[in-house]
Amino acid sequence: MTQRSINTIFFIIASCGLFFIDIVIFACMQQHQIDLLLCCIIALSSHAWQKRFLAVPLLLLSMLSYLDTNIFGWALLYSIPTIVLADYFDQHLHVKWIIPYLTLTAGLLLKLSLYACMGHVTISSIYATQILVYNMICLIIFLKIYKYIAKT
Repeated sequence: MTQRSINTIFFIIASCGLFFIDIVIFACMQQHQIDLLLCCIIALSSHAWQKRFLAVPLLLLSMLSYLDTNIFGWALLYSIPTIVLADYFDQHLHVKWIIPYLTLTAGLLLKLSLYACMGHVTISSIYATQILVYNMICLIIFLKIYKYIAKT
């Protein structure tokens, strides 16, 4: 087995694991406050990984949005612009360590504004801050894991 196929299999299995963990968290909390797959996508897009690794998490995020809003692919409305924004930040910002955090903030603000427009959730500043903090912690963990994987 080559290193490329091992990386592909690892990221597919990791994405499926995060999908099931996200479903368990949703079942326990009855709401989406922690978006593991979105944090995974942002961590993958902020590093020099190939874009083919993003296909499986985007598909699983679309299936998760079907469970949440009964619309398959609803998550693509905020995840695709988030990936494009990450690429834009990567090309135009000189401070590279802040890119994933700016991207996550923009992606979550876009998600919350889309949900508010559809009437699925009422947004308060405490709720938005809580979601942002939870996802920032998850993003920090994913960035540390991917940095460790890149070293080895």
